[in-house]
Amino acid sequence: MRKLLTYEWLLHLRNLQSIEVAECKGMVELISRAGQGQEGSITTSVNDTPSSFQPSSISLPKLECLKLRYLHQLKSIYKAPISWDFMKRLDVYGCPELKRIPLQLPLREIEELPYIWVEDEEK
Repeated sequence: MRKLLTYEWLLHLRNLQSIEVAECKGMVELISRAGQGQEGSITTSVNDTPSSFQPSSISLPKLECLKLRYLHQLKSIYKAPISWDFMKRLDVYGCPELKRIPLQLPLREIEELPYIWVEDEEK
């Protein structure tokens, strides 16, 4: 599996509270933009009409926890900023190709995030 979700799927997952992905050796992107589904990824369309809309940002309003572990090919969570209104925990370990985490939080909220852990394997 190269991609876990598409933007279209996120429209149906507004109450999602936790995402944990581990040991998916071929995963390169967590969330793909509209119309970028491929074999091995979960895709859908809104109202049975394929969408060509590619949002500049997305919102996961109830997501509290994101854990990414041993995703050696992961290069991107999403290509645009993601609004994480209730984020409490962010873990990234064993993801050497991931260079950017597209968090969209006001600076005051970043300071209040209880737990951030990013492990750099390069020593």
